[in-house]
Amino acid sequence: MNKIDSIIIHCSATRVGLDLRAKDIDCMHRQRGFTRIGYNFVIDLDGTVENGRPLSIDGAHCNTKGSSGVSYNKHSIGICYIGGLDVNGRPADTRTEAQKNSLRDLVAKLCKEYDIIELLGHRDTSPDLDDSGEVEPGEYIKSCPCFDVRSEFNNFLKRFIYILTMLLSIGAWLVSCNSIKYVPIETVKINTEYRDRWLRDSIHVHDSIFMFMKGDTVFRDRWHVEYRNKLVYDTTYINRTDSICVPYPIEKQLSRWESIKMELGGWAFGIVIGFALIMAGWLIYRLRRRYK
Repeated sequence: MNKIDSIIIHCSATRVGLDLRAKDIDCMHRQRGFTRIGYNFVIDLDGTVENGRPLSIDGAHCNTKGSSGVSYNKHSIGICYIGGLDVNGRPADTRTEAQKNSLRDLVAKLCKEYDIIELLGHRDTSPDLDDSGEVEPGEYIKSCPCFDVRSEFNNFLKRFIYILTMLLSIGAWLVSCNSIKYVPIETVKINTEYRDRWLRDSIHVHDSIFMFMKGDTVFRDRWHVEYRNKLVYDTTYINRTDSICVPYPIEKQLSRWESIKMELGGWAFGIVIGFALIMAGWLIYRLRRRYK
């Protein structure tokens, strides 16, 4: 078998309560010309999981070609549960609780062992006749496995997204070792002020002569007024120091664990980002091929 990347779920198309085993299906398939049972696993009514066709050879359970253009028999795992028809022979989900539990456990186990990108019911592999990008009930070739596999296993890709998110978070945490402290930085401001003063000195000098006579006496009065203006420039320098808190990286002694984070953080984050981009691109590529 080629690289396994899909799981196809089937039903045995037998009435509810009819107990069959893998050996019974093997016998029926041989009667139809198969070399052996076509399914890789069979889930009995009591939840027992039986091995069927070996995974080392191509399956014989779904010959439809998927988005890869290759038959699902060459790259998918076929799981069949016993049942699929009600008492009147009409398609119905007849799985017992034991079968449902076993199916979930088996799918989870296979998803861990293989890079599964598609988890489908047999009917979901029917051709998309109207090219809508989704196989609708009217396009089903058959009803097998008689329940909606995609809705029941809708958390299939959610686990991948969750793991990817966790890896990104761990990478971001590993590189988050830098610390910033606010320290006071002194800033000196110089203010220059110019102050002008006018000073006036008034000097009264009796320099004027005034004469008059009184009787035979002659009087002389002399006075003089002198004004002196003086302009004085005063320049005053005022220095003022302010402390302003600004962010400044401070180196400190790292602990051993912090040193390891600093050494490995950059590489780890780069690897995680690269892995995330590769996986996202791969997933988009597969989905586009599937629905184109």
